[in-house]
Amino acid sequence: LGMQLFGGQFNFPEGTPPTNFNTFPIALLTVFQILTGEDWNEVMYQGIKSQRNQTSNGMIYAVYFIILMLFGNYTLLNVFLAIAVDNLANAQELTAAEEEQEEEDKEKQQMELEKEMEALQLGSDGSPPQVEICPPSPAHFNKSKNSKKEEEEKKAEEEEEGPKPMLPYSSMFILTPTNPLRKAAHWVVNMQYFDFFIMVVIGLSSIALAAEDPVVDNSVRNTVLNYFDHAFTGVFTLEMILKVLDMGIILHPGSYLREFWNIMDAVVVICAAVSLGFELSGSDAGQNLSTIKSLRVLRVLRPLKTIKRVPKLKAVFDCVVNS
Repeated sequence: LGMQLFGGQFNFPEGTPPTNFNTFPIALLTVFQILTGEDWNEVMYQGIKSQRNQTSNGMIYAVYFIILMLFGNYTLLNVFLAIAVDNLANAQELTAAEEEQEEEDKEKQQMELEKEMEALQLGSDGSPPQVEICPPSPAHFNKSKNSKKEEEEKKAEEEEEGPKPMLPYSSMFILTPTNPLRKAAHWVVNMQYFDFFIMVVIGLSSIALAAEDPVVDNSVRNTVLNYFDHAFTGVFTLEMILKVLDMGIILHPGSYLREFWNIMDAVVVICAAVSLGFELSGSDAGQNLSTIKSLRVLRVLRPLKTIKRVPKLKAVFDCVVNS
């Protein structure tokens, strides 16, 4: 987001400062410096100064740095610290449990040795040795219980990961559950490798976004990446269309726009499609670079599409939001 807003803009008469957003590695270092609180206000003032023109004094861009600072210091770092402390506490609990288990094992071994010695002493007196049958240990019983629970959990996960049934409502009041087009869309959306393919496209889109050159807009690299961006936009648009055909738009339960993540996806896809239409039309609207750039800034939200597809990542996101 910083590269989209300030890439190639930190150019001043005294030179380009070391903290800028001209390349992805330097932008990472700049964001890290802001998160640590080291001279973050100086970077903010440089960002405001870079956006000053005849119509604006650039103060609105201070919102980016303030939100980044607040989010980094009071939310993100605290979550990381909480995770580290929780891991240390779990490690200490495991260590204590292991020590207790070792002590129990030593006591059991000592008792077994004492019983064997008593049996040998009785056998030496001429009486037949007594053999005691020990009942199964609680640890073994617990292990069998745990294994059964794990098998049941695996079965439940497999059932959840199975193909989802089609919603019983008519999609957009046109496509009934028996419609061949809707059946085909439902089959494609619920394919085993469909989500994996979308994840790969999201990853490639994020890499292309980070590889853009914000300093030289008409460079060969940006031209090639622009064609790739068109392809990514086409894939995400096709994904949205298939899901709308399968789930409906918004009117019935379980429809596409009833979920927050789908709303965000739709906004990003529609803005990208409008930007692409402006570029390909060649009209006056297409020549309005500020409009296109403002729409293309929303491409930075594409990586957030991975959150709903990775349960652990979604749990971390929920933890960050709730904190």
